[in-house]
Amino acid sequence: MRHSRFFLLIPLAALGLALAGCGGGGDVQSGSVAQVGDVQITQEQFDKLMERAKKSYKTNNQKFPAPGTPDYERIKSQAVSFLVQKAEFAQEAQKLGVDVSQADIDKRLDEIIKQYFHGSQKAYEKQLKTQGLTQKDVESDIKDQLISQKLYDKVTSGVTVSKADVQKDYKSHLTQYQQPESRTVRHILISVCGPSSPQNAKCLSDPKAKARANQLYDQLHASSNKQALFISLAKRYSQDTSTASQGGKLTISKGQTVAPFEQTAFLLGNGTISRPVQTQYGYHLIMPISQVTPAHTTPLKDVEVSIRQTLLQARKQEKMANWVNDLKKDFNISYAAGYKPASTSTSSNANTSTTQPATTSAG
Repeated sequence: MRHSRFFLLIPLAALGLALAGCGGGGDVQSGSVAQVGDVQITQEQFDKLMERAKKSYKTNNQKFPAPGTPDYERIKSQAVSFLVQKAEFAQEAQKLGVDVSQADIDKRLDEIIKQYFHGSQKAYEKQLKTQGLTQKDVESDIKDQLISQKLYDKVTSGVTVSKADVQKDYKSHLTQYQQPESRTVRHILISVCGPSSPQNAKCLSDPKAKARANQLYDQLHASSNKQALFISLAKRYSQDTSTASQGGKLTISKGQTVAPFEQTAFLLGNGTISRPVQTQYGYHLIMPISQVTPAHTTPLKDVEVSIRQTLLQARKQEKMANWVNDLKKDFNISYAAGYKPASTSTSSNANTSTTQPATTSAG
């Protein structure tokens, strides 16, 4: 089966928003857990969202936290915060003239069925049954996601990044684009005590290690096919477990390896095998298998697009986060006893099972 994700309830956090709640005036009606402006968030809405969280845990073979535990309270707070922000967005969308039509919902649903169910209506309906959802639930989730996306687009439409901004960011992070000299080599590490005992004078001075390294060097020096033999010996004898299976192959950069190893690796001619080189890890046989790649700096023109996209996304997220924070001031939010979120700010990166899509098998 091919695994895919079916986004039934898109988290607002996906837009880089911070879920948050704040105290306020107003009365919460009986049968509700919170009031947001003129909107009541009902107990039924909360219970339904928590039930979906439980099913998400079950789908992922996880035990849902017991009521009263810290994990349960975390999920409960996130569920209430999610519903509060959803109510805020719906009311603000109405004020701003942001509308989602049935045609918009149908179009998005068609995209979901094509992307996650290979266009199979039957597979889609089977998934609804598995998750205990109705068509109305799905359409409501899609509408919420489209509203939040349209609000995001509207709020961030004026955000721009200039060429000067890109140049400034490039210069301030120039070291990220600088690559030191590098070279690809093969090496064999011999240490009687093994690589798990570095800087052990007894291991390094043991004549058996040096003798074995010299023996391998002589064997390689006499071979007519040095590279093939080097690969074979590295796989058999090298105690560098990270490279032995690749015949001792690794790419090194200046300043990233111990000095004796680095000096030898960069001075040797291509294809030349060194005599045993001692470091704190043991004795190394080194054979460069490429020319030295000179140090270089990736030019701005090669990374300009990615820098612009990164800056633009960060600025849009900041603009939206500020807008969300300002939006809270426009609403009186009240909570029923026991439902006020534990904190007034929940990270947008929180792993909340109340809003994360379940991983499902699709056809």
